[in-house]
Amino acid sequence: MRVEIDGTVASIKPLEKIGMRYEGVALRYLLINGVLENHRMYAVTADEWRG
Repeated sequence: MRVEIDGTVASIKPLEKIGMRYEGVALRYLLINGVLENHRMYAVTADEWRG
């Protein structure tokens, strides 16, 4: 599973808490209110999730 977020601490903490790992940042990825915003990507595989 992959999740893309805006990178605010409030968004990051829950993902890290459940074991998702940071994969990188997509620069100028999504147009929000006329501004191209960066998004951080987090992921976990099925094997990692079952752990």
